[in-house]
Amino acid sequence: MKKEIRQKCLKKRLPAIVICLIAACVLLGLWLPDVLLYFRGPQQLSELSVDQLSGAYVEAEINGIYDWYAQDVESSGNEDTIVAREYLIPVGEYEYMSLYMPQKYLEEADALMDQTQSYLMDPTSEITGSMTVTGTILPMEEESLQYYHEYLEYDDMDAELQELFLPLYLRVDYVNTTPVNTLFFLVIAGVIFLAVAVILIVLTMTRGGQKDIKAVAEKSGNPEVCEARMENFYSSIPEVNGLRAGGDYMMFWTGASFHVLESPKVLWAYGSNTTHKLYGIVKTGVTRQIVIRTDDGKTYSMVMKSEEMTEETLQYIQNSVKHVIIGYTDELAQLFKTDIERFKQLCRQKELEPTEG
Repeated sequence: MKKEIRQKCLKKRLPAIVICLIAACVLLGLWLPDVLLYFRGPQQLSELSVDQLSGAYVEAEINGIYDWYAQDVESSGNEDTIVAREYLIPVGEYEYMSLYMPQKYLEEADALMDQTQSYLMDPTSEITGSMTVTGTILPMEEESLQYYHEYLEYDDMDAELQELFLPLYLRVDYVNTTPVNTLFFLVIAGVIFLAVAVILIVLTMTRGGQKDIKAVAEKSGNPEVCEARMENFYSSIPEVNGLRAGGDYMMFWTGASFHVLESPKVLWAYGSNTTHKLYGIVKTGVTRQIVIRTDDGKTYSMVMKSEEMTEETLQYIQNSVKHVIIGYTDELAQLFKTDIERFKQLCRQKELEPTEG
């Protein structure tokens, strides 16, 4: 019994396990190399040749910023917020490229830009500031490249001068094409998905579907005898639409959870349909289930594929566990809620009724 239940539990959990494993493989496969690159540390921009720049993860000491030519703006109501700005900086011996700076660095970058422009206007002034940033040098996106060229009047330059203005930008706080914060979020999510998959597999193979079996056995005072009785019940009672019912127990699945209820504690069973609607208008489907209520007030459910299955299963309960009240009315619901002892009395009276036919 236990082995079969574990196998069924694994089968029921398999879609969730597969989804978690796929998500983990995608997230870790795409972004774990970038995390490893982050921990290996950046190269020094000053040590790279121009040919080595594209795609390099670098640390750069910025000693001068000539100007900015584009910025990213987010609008909220009547307010605009600058979230990033693209600056022109020197690189290599004679070349230039762009520096893409997030919002948190803009004040410092603008101050360095003002000092640089003052120095260009008056060489007797000094550039006293500098910035050290880390990020990835990437080819410019089309829109950024367009603004870059417009600012430089690139099309009016001769070819030799054009070669000095590289179509690259250093995206600060990026590892490859992903912001650092987003990168760690994605990798942590991947690790969580992997951990969930492993936990589901381990729990299923060791304790899958065993919780109620263990609880009922321990509660009996003689676990070995009780487990033997449940084993015999499981193997001898036929299953109807996922339910085994008899005088001793009711056994059934709710999703990947296997339930064992002591039949004398089951008081009420009825069918329940839930209609699903899109936007509260368009009907998209119906969930049919059998609801089982016990003398401790707990509620259990079994999903049914059709109304016929619901009726068949309720009839099976009626024939197998005679004292259980079958069917729903508002009066029964109110009685179960307010006077459980009176409800139990109804069950006892029903058990004493003569069998039809």
